[in-house]
Amino acid sequence: MKDTMLKTIHTIVSNGVDHGVGHLWASDVQLQLPRIHLNEREATSFAYCDYLGLSQDERLKAKAAHFLERYGTYTAVSRAFLSLDITRQTEQLLQLIFQKPVAVLARTTLAHVAVLPVITHADDAIIIDHQVHTSVRNATDMLRAYGNKVEVVRHNRMDQLAQRIETLSKTHPKVWYLADGIYSMYGDTLPVAELRELLDRYPKLHLYVDDAHGMSWRGKHGEGFVLSELGYHDRLFLVTSLGKGFGSGGAAIVCPNEETKQEIVYCGSPYIFTSPAEPPMLGAMQAAAHIHLTDELAVRQSILHDRMVCFRDHALKLGLPLVKADALTPIFYIGVGKAEVGYELCQRLMDAGYFLSIGVYPAVPVNNTGMRATVTVLHEPEQIVDMLNKLAEFLPQVLHKHGSSLERVYRAFKMGPEFVAK
Repeated sequence: MKDTMLKTIHTIVSNGVDHGVGHLWASDVQLQLPRIHLNEREATSFAYCDYLGLSQDERLKAKAAHFLERYGTYTAVSRAFLSLDITRQTEQLLQLIFQKPVAVLARTTLAHVAVLPVITHADDAIIIDHQVHTSVRNATDMLRAYGNKVEVVRHNRMDQLAQRIETLSKTHPKVWYLADGIYSMYGDTLPVAELRELLDRYPKLHLYVDDAHGMSWRGKHGEGFVLSELGYHDRLFLVTSLGKGFGSGGAAIVCPNEETKQEIVYCGSPYIFTSPAEPPMLGAMQAAAHIHLTDELAVRQSILHDRMVCFRDHALKLGLPLVKADALTPIFYIGVGKAEVGYELCQRLMDAGYFLSIGVYPAVPVNNTGMRATVTVLHEPEQIVDMLNKLAEFLPQVLHKHGSSLERVYRAFKMGPEFVAK
């Protein structure tokens, strides 16, 4: 089965490469987002997740360069033996944002590997959302090896989740639900209000959430979508990315107390067997954290909100099949159905000066291919409107060419007429 899956993925990725829409190279000598150069042609990118534009901020770059000069490119020693004090300083700054102890790592994927085997026990039951990020899903494979019962429920189906919690609570001391705060393909959100009710109803329920795409653009200090909606809860464990909206790279593990943080740092395998976050990354983390603790953050959040509203409203005005249109996040997904439709749309948009990523199987179901666009503070409203106008012009033409239609797309995504702007 593994070999078949790998062959399938390789075939799909190869198709994208052959169509000139995947594994591309940006040839920019100096990056100035959202502009990039592909095949020596300039394009406006809607593929970056740099939601607040901080990865290009001069303060982050200056602090990264300063730490590079002072501490070098890399710390070649396990944290189990020695850490630079700038790591502790960075974690203390991040604690001001989250109001909880924080441990950092170089990647969110490593954070899941560090945390999940430590905070769960072998007799706990694990339930994962069908669309939870692959980095979380991969970490649960370790839990299976340790003897945990791992189940999958359909995406955001709180009724199914409640049924499984009810049953599993009878035989397991804890039932963990693993989910994303913002789902990375369609941009839809964790149903926080319903989960709050489940937490109140089931004392054995514990939540583990990856809020990578919710970080920075929500919350007073950018603590993210989940904490801004749910607040702190004794049975919530949060891991988030310090890339994307935060702008520095790396990951933050938000711990309920110092004892839990110590257990993760002492026992989590990435803390023992991999090197810590690099000094330049720590410098960028510190600069980004200082910005998050000032009034400037609210200004950036407001600009992004305006861009998100601009995208959503204009897409609906044009009658584009915007999936999960009720979720206002920086991630937008325009359904197109067939993979070949997505490939040709990508090509036409690039010819028109716009680059969007494409969602294809296995990231989405086979007939749920779509154009995935991410919006940042660096986009101008005129760029958003013009790109959507081009997409609305091309989509019916390409659908017709490949024997499909908007009606078929709506059916593929289970979108009724009420979602279509009149």
